[in-house]
Amino acid sequence: MAGRPPKYESPEELEKAVELYFSECEEKDEVPLLSGLALSLGFASRQSLWDYAKKEQFSYILEHAKLVCEHELNLRGLTNKVNSNMAKMNLASSYGFSDKQQVEHSGRQEIVYLDKQDEDL
Repeated sequence: MAGRPPKYESPEELEKAVELYFSECEEKDEVPLLSGLALSLGFASRQSLWDYAKKEQFSYILEHAKLVCEHELNLRGLTNKVNSNMAKMNLASSYGFSDKQQVEHSGRQEIVYLDKQDEDL
């Protein structure tokens, strides 16, 4: 059983469709998002979009498009053109951003017990 036929036969065809999506977003003053890009290109999910990006001839175009979406969302979030909480949530879910700190310890840690009668306390 064969898979679905390719949606785009050439990188030029895909690039034209990506540029059309960005142009439409600009005309409508909408933030370009990965979900919108995936829908505009005819994919059923963002994952389908990234599966397509595994094809060498399309990877640069889709990685660049992802970066454009990330940049626009960052820029609009920083300038309060979009709700900053929504921008934060989208950046976390779509791009792996996080505002939590992780502290990692390595090596041996020594515990020193002080005598309760120590006058320096």
